[in-house]
Amino acid sequence: MPRIVLYQYPGSPWGAKVAFYLALRGIAYSECHQPMTWPRPDLEPLGIRYRRIPIMAIGRDIYYDSSLIFDKLEVLYAENRMGATKPSEQALEKLTERWVETCVLPSVFSLLPTELPFVKDEKFLQDRMTLWGEDMSAKAISSGRSRSLVEMQGHFAFLERLLQDGRTWLQDTPEPSLTDIHAVFLIDWLSKMPGALPNNFFPTDVYPRTWAWLGKFQSTLAECQGRTGAPILLAGPDAAKQILASDFGEPQGMTSATTGEEEDPTGLKRGQLVAVYRNDDIISRTKHRDIGRLMSLTPHEIVVAIGAGTRSEVRVHCPRWQFAIEGVEE
Repeated sequence: MPRIVLYQYPGSPWGAKVAFYLALRGIAYSECHQPMTWPRPDLEPLGIRYRRIPIMAIGRDIYYDSSLIFDKLEVLYAENRMGATKPSEQALEKLTERWVETCVLPSVFSLLPTELPFVKDEKFLQDRMTLWGEDMSAKAISSGRSRSLVEMQGHFAFLERLLQDGRTWLQDTPEPSLTDIHAVFLIDWLSKMPGALPNNFFPTDVYPRTWAWLGKFQSTLAECQGRTGAPILLAGPDAAKQILASDFGEPQGMTSATTGEEEDPTGLKRGQLVAVYRNDDIISRTKHRDIGRLMSLTPHEIVVAIGAGTRSEVRVHCPRWQFAIEGVEE
């Protein structure tokens, strides 16, 4: 199996989320650090226009979005996997992931301390305005703070109820599971910012189990990071060279044996020229779409070959959730 290369930028909660998983699993990998804003020239040799972080490469298979990244790591590194195996536990795992993405995440923005450097960085603010169409200035953050504090108290209360029976981890497992990673990563991110979760609104005597769970996760993670060691840092040209010199990480059968194309509502066919892009922002459809040959289309995954048939071919893998695919003219 080719060595994993993780493209992220320091301070990205989603990049950290994937790094948490790799450390807890003891999977060695390399990182290629990226700027917080577009453009990211390190991605140009791979022929991709996707602008979100993280991106994971296993050989010439390129994975977008943490939800699909975790699914693939669970399959490709199946020994001692962290994901749930029982249907009811799998349901809690997926519900937790969606709860954080759709309920917790909107509460996070206005909890950010306005003293953070990126909040004062005009280039960053303009970049995010272009992506989301939303003001991320200190004034905008402050205006929603009271609402976000109340919402986050509700999220803490939800976790407190889950942990009420005395379990250490959310799935009542001996060690942290993927469910814990889904639930913890944004709270962990905020907890490291002075003032983001003020003690008077999130006291340990009101949320003792939630704070204990967070502390246990952080100490367990630190122990695993100490055993695994830091990832190898690669410069952009070195990362691209390593990826393009590798074979594909997934066996051919994993991307082509079952395409699902005959029954897909889009009507798209294998081999057709398509564009794939995020559909949850205002710019990706026009500026950050990847164009290539459709290799596989299932209810859960899109696989597109970019540079098909050339020595620089890569296969881009996207989840169906929050991504769109459409045919393009030859």
